Amino acid sequence: MTQLPKQIFKYVNSERIDILERLLIRFTQPSCFNDPFEMRISTGGHTPEKLEAAQESVNQRMYRQFVLAGGKISYDEFRKIQNAHNQKAMDRLKFDASYQKQAAIEYAFKKWDAAVGILSLSAAEKNLLMWAHYADSHRGMLIEFNPQHSFFNGPNPSAGEFNFGIPPFLSS
Repeated sequence: MTQLPKQIFKYVNSERIDILERLLIRFTQPSCFNDPFEMRISTGGHTPEKLEAAQESVNQRMYRQFVLAGGKISYDEFRKIQNAHNQKAMDRLKFDASYQKQAAIEYAFKKWDAAVGILSLSAAEKNLLMWAHYADSHRGMLIEFNPQHSFFNGPNPSAGEFNFGIPPFLSS
């Protein structure tokens, strides 16, 4: 697990005193970030080979779920059915760059955005840009969090100790 800094802070405007009063803080959806380009999906460079590899990966995951649910056909049969079902969309993805971008944004980003919340914190307490942008032009406040608290030092998700609710379409 990555080592946290000795101090971590949240820059907020003074109206967000409710964070301290109610002990509740928002985990923000990426679409609500100040920077409209932050956390956006890259939609370029999808070669037909990469799309086919992605389809194969999806087929393998779906087949595992199919078998666990009692499915009785071979993987080759399953893949043939899935590929036929997805052929029209795959052809369009392979040869129409604007459709690639539209499909990625509409499918992946919107679903991901609805499922993910991010708590943005900083290790810097004297960052003029942070004070200007997130603390109401230097009139807000800085909330310090204890990085030793169990909230920040809980189970290690990369070791499979805890599932933070990652949607199935984003997990491997």
